[in-house]
Amino acid sequence: MLKAKTTTARFKAPADKVQDFVGKAENLPKWATAFCLGIKKDDDMHVITTPGGDLVFYIDSDKSNGITDMISGPSREQMMRWPVRVVDDGIGGSVLMFTAIQVPGQPDDEFDGQCQALEEEFENIRRIVDG
Repeated sequence: MLKAKTTTARFKAPADKVQDFVGKAENLPKWATAFCLGIKKDDDMHVITTPGGDLVFYIDSDKSNGITDMISGPSREQMMRWPVRVVDDGIGGSVLMFTAIQVPGQPDDEFDGQCQALEEEFENIRRIVDG
């Protein structure tokens, strides 16, 4: 059975600032440094270079409800969704929740490594938005 893991982090920055940052595909290389080695615009989507090869990628972000979905795959016909949620913490900061979903055929240890890298990449977000 494929795994899903939600990683959560708290930020001093308000939710709208965090969502503005993670909700823009152009910012991916600034924070997802283990995943996104490069990005280029391709019509209405992006192509990102990852350690495993190129992926088609786009972000569907709605500030009104704090939901940002990151959608990617090897082609436009094979896309998966990774949900991200950013909410106010009630005391001036925010909480970001990112659910990683294991890709069919992906070894467990590779997925676990990606989840660990995501936790480390949250520090890149923190450095930029809490700066």
